[in-house]
Amino acid sequence: MRESIQYLLDLQKLDDDLIARTEEFEAQPGLAAAAEQVREAVLAQGEAAKLALEAEELARRNAESAVRDAEALLQRLEGQQGQVKSNDAYRALLSEIEAAKNSISEQETAVLESMETIDAARQRKAQVDAEIAETTDRLDGEGREREERRQTLEKEISALRGSRDEVASKVESGLLARYEKISLRRRPAIVVLTGELCTGCRVGIPPQLYNQMLEGLSVVACQSCQRLLIADRWLKDEV
Repeated sequence: MRESIQYLLDLQKLDDDLIARTEEFEAQPGLAAAAEQVREAVLAQGEAAKLALEAEELARRNAESAVRDAEALLQRLEGQQGQVKSNDAYRALLSEIEAAKNSISEQETAVLESMETIDAARQRKAQVDAEIAETTDRLDGEGREREERRQTLEKEISALRGSRDEVASKVESGLLARYEKISLRRRPAIVVLTGELCTGCRVGIPPQLYNQMLEGLSVVACQSCQRLLIADRWLKDEV
């Protein structure tokens, strides 16, 4: 019976390793998806910076075009001064000339201001482009590492399953069935008994059950959590 217990301990260790690696393997697609979300987010920032720069450049071109239009209008109005016949018409023409000059001044100010905003937009785009390059390189490297880890996990899981089948075959069928049934509900299925206290649920066991376990005649279960119990001294003794 002590030998069966040792095989069960070996089996539980294999199961723990198998569960850990399987969970890590199954988490790989989620990690890859999260990485793609980061990639998409930084690329979206790059697109936003590009559009912002293009908008500022368009605003500058529009302001420059407005300056040219106002200058052409001013030139045409000034050329009409000699053709005006009445004082009222002349005053109206002077008002239009003044408005054209004001428009030129306003649009020239807009051009100067747009130069500053364009410089800021260019700096922002350069910063985002650098972040995109750094993030892309990092994500690509992490992607290669994840793929290598995925392949390693596949091999380890396959090897662990083979080892598990080998060890499980050495465990008495009834005992194996008890272990696997408990494992489905709670882990670990086998726990050490320290003194007369189950380390799985921290509940004491009856002295008679404790003595029965120490005799090694059968594998006993905690009456509280149903886990299989082994004595801590067994971990130090020869099987």
